[in-house]
Amino acid sequence: MIVQSEKGGKKKEGVIAHSRPSIDEQDASRAAEVIRSGMLTVGDERAAFERAFEKRMGIRSGGAVSVDSGTAAIHLALVALGVGVNDRVILPAYLCAAPLNAVRYVDALPVLADVDPDTGVSGEKEFADALKSIKGGRGEKGGRTFIIAVHPFGRSAPVDEIKSLGLPVVEDCAQATGGTFKGRPLGTLGDVSVFSFYATKVMTTGRGGMVCTGDGEITDEIRDLIIYDEREESGTRFNYAMTEFQAALGRSQLEKLDAFISRRREIAAYYRKEFERASIPMPQEPPAGDDINYRFIVKTAGAVEVVIKKLEKRGIAARRPVFKPLYQYTGQYTGDGELPGTKRAFGEDVSIPIYPTLTDGEVERVAAAVIDVTAGLK
Repeated sequence: MIVQSEKGGKKKEGVIAHSRPSIDEQDASRAAEVIRSGMLTVGDERAAFERAFEKRMGIRSGGAVSVDSGTAAIHLALVALGVGVNDRVILPAYLCAAPLNAVRYVDALPVLADVDPDTGVSGEKEFADALKSIKGGRGEKGGRTFIIAVHPFGRSAPVDEIKSLGLPVVEDCAQATGGTFKGRPLGTLGDVSVFSFYATKVMTTGRGGMVCTGDGEITDEIRDLIIYDEREESGTRFNYAMTEFQAALGRSQLEKLDAFISRRREIAAYYRKEFERASIPMPQEPPAGDDINYRFIVKTAGAVEVVIKKLEKRGIAARRPVFKPLYQYTGQYTGDGELPGTKRAFGEDVSIPIYPTLTDGEVERVAAAVIDVTAGLK
């Protein structure tokens, strides 16, 4: 097994990283074979990866397009849906900055939805409240409204309920590749879906992503948008195609996806058993759908930084699950009573190590350390 830290260096002895890619010799060999062939950007690997991904995720044949990042996937989804100036895109406030950046790429106005702090999920209620704020005068007049519905931390969001609001939905599966909702694979619920294969995501191509849809016209447009060179006609296009060796790594990783998810669930079950016994609060289970446990979160009664520092002293790398809520980037929603669920979650949540290459001994060590440092928090 080849083990690296999320920053690319070798794992320090005795320190348990917060995240690690799960790369083995088969993965390395598959990528190296393509590199040695010299066909780095043109070949059969991308198409083969797309077809394999479609089959595993239940996506329409020909409906998956591989790209060089999850952010690129979101950007292309928004462009293909026609999102632009004076349009609004509602997205969860408790989220990484990548979707916000993609909204800004198309010059649309971001509108932030709150989250349920007990699950970390933005559902129909939170998006409906954000939509009411638009109708109540927040933002520019005119334009259309779109939604980015996110499955956060590996937890399924109720996309069927969110779609009942009648708005086009981009389904963000970046942290939930391989999950399901009410028996349906994630990535088949929105108008367009996006996936991320960053180094420490559920499966990896180093960097990379996939944009998927059941609409053939949208797929054709997305494919056209990434063919950027030697075009007869003028137009803005994007150098977003995935490389051949990334796709080879993706195919190898995809074969292990079910095993990755199974190991994550095994670790999560152990954590839950130990933490419930110690009365350590955790997010509630989502009301429907899967939790593939991309992140495991414990609640810290407002002592986030204290807990992170104490765990660090014990050789356990813990993090906030979201570096900053998006309102800290946009400057919006800073008043009392605005986005209370997001502010509560950001003030309570700590993410602890959970990934397939953790050994049983490391899992036990993490659990013991968390129980120790959170003793007495109220």
